[in-house]
Amino acid sequence: MTRPELLLGPGAVATTDGGLRLSIRQPWYRSLPLSSVVDLEVSVDGQSVDRDALRMTVAGEEYGLDDLPARWDTVWFIQDAAEVDVPVALEPGQARVEVALTLRFPYIIIDGVGPLRRRTTATADVHIDRSTR
Repeated sequence: MTRPELLLGPGAVATTDGGLRLSIRQPWYRSLPLSSVVDLEVSVDGQSVDRDALRMTVAGEEYGLDDLPARWDTVWFIQDAAEVDVPVALEPGQARVEVALTLRFPYIIIDGVGPLRRRTTATADVHIDRSTR
C-alpha cells in the first residue's frame, strides 16, 4: 500500500517563471534507489506534460526521467523531497495538478512477474497569480 498524501503534500506545488515546481516525496515506507522510479506523469488541468520535459532534482543532482534507470547507486531517502520542474504555460486563476509516480520495489518479488510495481496518484489545486505568467 502506498500513501498518496506523502507524494504531493500541502504546499508541494509552487509557481516559477517557467511553470511549476513540485516537491514530491516517496509514498513508501523505506528509501529506494532512483532506479526504482519507473515513471512519473504530470498533468495540469487535464493536459499531460511531456515526460521528456520533466526534470527531477534529488540530493542536489538534476536528472531527466530517462537517466533514472541507471541510477541504482543513488538513493532517494524517504525524508527528502525530490523537486520536479514542470515547464508549462500558466493562465491566472485556479489550476489542478495531478502527479502519478510508478515505483518498482526490487526486494519484493512476485513469482512469475518480477519486482512489485505500484502507481500512486495525487492531486493538488494551485492558485496562479497574474504576475506568474
